[in-house]
Amino acid sequence: MTIMSDRLPQGYTNRTRLVPGTTIVEKAYAGSDARARLDREEQCLKLLAPVIRVPAVVAKDEARRALRLEFIKGIPGQLLLDGPSPDRVLTSAGSLLRLLQRDASSLLAPVLQGAGPVAVHGDFGPQNLLFDADFAVAGLLDWEFAHLGEEVEDLAWAEWIVRMHHERAIGSLDGLFTGYGTRPAWPERHSAMLIQCELLRQRCETEGLLDAELMWRDRVQTTERWTE
Repeated sequence: MTIMSDRLPQGYTNRTRLVPGTTIVEKAYAGSDARARLDREEQCLKLLAPVIRVPAVVAKDEARRALRLEFIKGIPGQLLLDGPSPDRVLTSAGSLLRLLQRDASSLLAPVLQGAGPVAVHGDFGPQNLLFDADFAVAGLLDWEFAHLGEEVEDLAWAEWIVRMHHERAIGSLDGLFTGYGTRPAWPERHSAMLIQCELLRQRCETEGLLDAELMWRDRVQTTERWTE
């Protein structure tokens, strides 16, 4: 497969690029567990197609630890959150999460590790959602951290993304819970946020990413200070 030059702006952890002259995205996985994450994402994407809009798998490159995926047209959710209608973005996100937990958990359970009643995306939030012009979800990306867990995990992480990166949209968080259909108690959501931040800090420490580990250490401390 050809090495690509057109890096997509929403790829953070991995090298995610548009193959020149095509509508195919290549995602090359980094880190000591790259192969496991690649395999997990491939399995999830293939199983989820009947339930929700996810990129179709076009090809797999074992040697380079990369997947080639269908390019889904849409507006990244984090861009819309900074626009005039963040409540509509968050309501759609909450509705999708409820659908995911209801209809996809049984499909994914055979290929996911962990303990819990539902499939957890693992990085759910506007940063991994694409929307159409009417604020309907056009695609849910990045399944490499999917696992079985508790219902609150993805919901709390979507809230964390808003609180940490989109301060102007915090007042629209009611939309997230309206779309989801319930609002778990703050201590439950807050605890889930802290657990996820600490897991990410530990991951950076394990991978020897010192600057990133310090960043997540600071984010843990910031999250600890939050109140509803």
